[in-house]
Amino acid sequence: MESDENQLNCTIEGQGRTFEADIEDANYVKCKNVMALKGNSTLYLKYGDSRLDGSLSLEVYDCNDYNSSCGYCKLKKFQGYECDWCGTCKSTDSDINGAKCRPGKIEECSVTVLKVNPKSGPVFGGTLVDITGKNMGNPNDDISVYINGAECTNVTVVKPFQIISCITGNATGSSLNKLIVTVNGEMSSEENNKFNYIGQHLLYGFAPNTSIIAGGKKIQIFGRNIAFRGSHYEIHFCNDTDCLPCRLNKAKKFKGKNIICRIEKSTGLLTLTYLKVIIDKHTLLEKQGEFKIVGNPKLQENDAASTTVFKSGGSKITIRGIGFSNVGEVAIEGVEKLCTIISDESVECDTPPYVESDFNRKKRATGQNVNIHFDGYVSSYTIYYAENPKFEKLTNVVEYKDGEEGAPIMIKGKSLLEGAHQSDYTVKIGLDGTCLIQHMSNWNITCLPPKSKPRTNHSDERIVFVVVEVGNIQENLGNIRYIKALQILPIVIGVLGTALLVSVVIVVTVVLASKRKRRGAEKKFQMELLVLEDKIRETSREEFADAQMTIRDIKSDLVTSRVPYCDYQSYAFHQLFPNQDMGSHSLLFEPMVTDDNRLKVQKAMDMFDKLMTNKLFMKSLVQTLEHQNKLTMQDKAQFASLLSVCLLGNMKLFYQLISCLLIDMIKTANKKQHKVLFRRFDTITQRLMVNWLELSLYDHLKKNGGMQLFMLYKATQTVIEKAPIDAITVLCKNTLAEERLLKNRVEHEILTLDIDLNGNSDQRIPVIVLDCDTITQVKKKCCTAIYKNQPASEIPSPDELELEWHSGKSGKLTLQDIDSISDRSNGMVRLNTLKHYMVKNGSVMALMYKESTDQDDIYVNQGDNVAADGIEDEENQHVQGSVPTSPDHVKLLIPETTTDSQEHTWHLVACSKNNRDVENFPEKSNLPDEEKSNKEHEIGEIFLNRLFHTKLILRDYIEACFEGITDSQSLSIPVRYFLCMIDKQGKEVGVDGDILQSWKSECYATRVWASLIAKPQILFDVNVPSHVEPCMDILKQVFIDSFTQCPQHVTKDASTQKLLFCKDIPEYRKNVNSFFMKVEAVNDQEFWTAMDEISKEQTRKMKFSRQATLHQLYKFIDKYKDEIIEDFQEKDETKDLAFGNKLEEVIDLMEES
Repeated sequence: MESDENQLNCTIEGQGRTFEADIEDANYVKCKNVMALKGNSTLYLKYGDSRLDGSLSLEVYDCNDYNSSCGYCKLKKFQGYECDWCGTCKSTDSDINGAKCRPGKIEECSVTVLKVNPKSGPVFGGTLVDITGKNMGNPNDDISVYINGAECTNVTVVKPFQIISCITGNATGSSLNKLIVTVNGEMSSEENNKFNYIGQHLLYGFAPNTSIIAGGKKIQIFGRNIAFRGSHYEIHFCNDTDCLPCRLNKAKKFKGKNIICRIEKSTGLLTLTYLKVIIDKHTLLEKQGEFKIVGNPKLQENDAASTTVFKSGGSKITIRGIGFSNVGEVAIEGVEKLCTIISDESVECDTPPYVESDFNRKKRATGQNVNIHFDGYVSSYTIYYAENPKFEKLTNVVEYKDGEEGAPIMIKGKSLLEGAHQSDYTVKIGLDGTCLIQHMSNWNITCLPPKSKPRTNHSDERIVFVVVEVGNIQENLGNIRYIKALQILPIVIGVLGTALLVSVVIVVTVVLASKRKRRGAEKKFQMELLVLEDKIRETSREEFADAQMTIRDIKSDLVTSRVPYCDYQSYAFHQLFPNQDMGSHSLLFEPMVTDDNRLKVQKAMDMFDKLMTNKLFMKSLVQTLEHQNKLTMQDKAQFASLLSVCLLGNMKLFYQLISCLLIDMIKTANKKQHKVLFRRFDTITQRLMVNWLELSLYDHLKKNGGMQLFMLYKATQTVIEKAPIDAITVLCKNTLAEERLLKNRVEHEILTLDIDLNGNSDQRIPVIVLDCDTITQVKKKCCTAIYKNQPASEIPSPDELELEWHSGKSGKLTLQDIDSISDRSNGMVRLNTLKHYMVKNGSVMALMYKESTDQDDIYVNQGDNVAADGIEDEENQHVQGSVPTSPDHVKLLIPETTTDSQEHTWHLVACSKNNRDVENFPEKSNLPDEEKSNKEHEIGEIFLNRLFHTKLILRDYIEACFEGITDSQSLSIPVRYFLCMIDKQGKEVGVDGDILQSWKSECYATRVWASLIAKPQILFDVNVPSHVEPCMDILKQVFIDSFTQCPQHVTKDASTQKLLFCKDIPEYRKNVNSFFMKVEAVNDQEFWTAMDEISKEQTRKMKFSRQATLHQLYKFIDKYKDEIIEDFQEKDETKDLAFGNKLEEVIDLMEES
């Protein structure tokens, strides 16, 4: 090592510098005169050209770099740097340029407090605070902190010389307001106190007071001086034996001055009796109050019909179940917006977008399971998705005259209603305009743009865009151009003035000649219709007799099974709230009111209840609301229904109210208004009148008029179902509605099947079907035959049932509408029929409930040909093509319950999915050749014959129903009394007899009976099939026409309905005239006795919540409270009764709550 050739050197890596090294002893080497660049580098030893193992880190620093603060310089000294503070940060080791910090010049740092976090805490202490400042010391320093005279313990240096932390002490009784930090005897200035002690803590209460077992519900705790942003909280709801934690919400711990926490999961149902809050371990607060843990919510099973939405998401669905009112928040995964809790049994949510996956594509699934979070409870829910709608762009720019109402625009598309309803659609015009949707179908939208041009961002100010929105879909379809309307009025006046004189002469001449010609043509055409009707009657005697036999069987069955009437509650609900769900309606449940507000709300509602039993109060209230222009027709109907519910059980007061309202309405109307006084049906008064009549008629309908109406409905259904019905378009061979007429020639045979209920009974029920019926249609006919005249609520749905064809010993085949052997051609798939399966007359079928197993989709189907010749046994030798029983001839198939997205289903008439406009369907060219040939043999003249054919079969039942309605002898007491009252009031104001009869017809026939004919489900527990509804609508219109006094002109251009009943309506009108003349008067005692009996029955059978009804009525009144109170104070009959003051007291109490 001492050789000159192998000298030992010190080398700095990367800088190329080498310095002489001396060996001090066996363990140390000294590098001499080392000079290096500022910063970090590596130093190693070299012996000659060889680098020795090992190295060390070298840091070259300048104390001037730590001049930013005294504390920073002291920190570096604490870390081992040879620096200290002498006014500036200087070296204590070397005197470079005279800059050495000598011991006599070293200064101590002044302590400065800049910030305290948190800024406040409980007076009892325990709060962990961070104090940020300058020269706050290091871990080896002597540091103490006092806040308001109380020592802050557990002082910890978080960041040397900059941040320290400590736990506040108990400052109760202290009057000081100082924060003092002392570092090595150096105190901070007193003016830097940035922390406040807060006392007088008090808990007021908490809400809500229930949660589910799964927990997760947000609880808000109210109090004074309890919300501290940096404090630690321990919150529990307890009783004598258990405590349940409530964790602070991480995202939002406080709401104003209140605390927000989420209750933890419970082990079961609990009733907890007090709240305990501990703040920073030293502050204990308690509040007595009951908190209940109830069961988790339960969801109902859904189906595709109720939860089918577009794949884009954003559509609203209603989730049904029970226990939702106990939940605070409901959220669907994949949707940011929280769901809206409608009631205890329903929640409305936006749907998430459909997630494509290989699994779904392989299964061809349209359903997707999503997780729904009910606070801490998670449940899986299936949402069924349909393909997004497709819209056609507007081919040209539509022109509109600014300021004038133009024609509606039509937006064309496909599958528009597959996953949404009309109410889900919005058509925007420009930036702030809306196109009012007037009509919508599965393939087009008809809407009316605004009269005036909305704002636009188009370069041409006259052009605005058209955007369709549904769910998450926003599609720009084109533009509308608003143009200025021409001032054509002066031109029109000039032209009309010139032409008027000539026109008068010509019109008088033409009218006289055309009247004679028209009368002759009408008589001739009517004779042709009568001859045609007689001819059809003669040629269809056999079919008429068969239909009459079937209907007579239905009537005979009613002797034992009785007519399936709805109960009084259901009847009243259907009448007052049509198209609303009875199971979840808010009027059937008590309103939710918090405990804090319960007393005030109850007092307000009691006062309001007393007002709602005063006839003058209600009369003035109704008349005031009648004059509110903002009140829509729907609002008026809703208010009338709510007021009617409020008057249930007091029909006497109900009649007195409508009587005085009607009298005022009749007396204030002029002669011109008398003609249409009851026709428009646009007032609350008229709706109240109809509600009273409907509610009074229930018992009479069950005892008298209901039987004939039910027979008419059943006869209509039977006649229609005796002939082919297209399952997709609902076109029928037998119908009264021309637009629902099946115009194709359909070859079919009548089959009688032996139905074995549940597949294990020796008793078989014969069911008559058609070989062209789909499997679902067959199942419906089986249910109709098995459950004769039973309530619809007790009859299973076809979707719950399976139809099995039994043949031979254990040979079974499950029949379905669509499976792997369905006929497919040109992108279309035809629904399977009995003819498709080659089912013969007398075949044995089993109708069974579906088994809920994993193998539901797998069924046994025969080889390659379902109709192949099979094995026959002694029991079923007449059935050809029976299913083989040998396992070698059986294979498993998966039925294709969902067709390919490019395929359209059809039955008897080719059409698109859910497309009923067959004639306008462009793809009908895809119809198989055989069906095209059937279409080509249409003969337009026979269509009217088919309608006549159906009408003639139903004629006896139409007449029987009509005679029952117009039988003055069986007329109920309330109706007789009401008609006499209308008669009396009309005569007092000098109304003509024809107008008076039209009043009574509008009240009794058009508003009461017409709705019962069109919708039998109001009175009966039945599910009216879609193919029956158009016929019942036709019969309803015939009934209305029979009660009108307008002359009926029948020509070739008249509606089909008038052509069908041209002979019958004049006869019906004769009965109407005599009906009103024969109505017998009722004395007051009989009437009031009848009202008392009806009121008692309503009290016994009606289950509406009076509190909920009063709440809903109050909401209406609150919108127009100023106008209502002003009317009460100005009207002579109410100003002395102080109704205005009493209503103000109710409003004040409700606003305080």
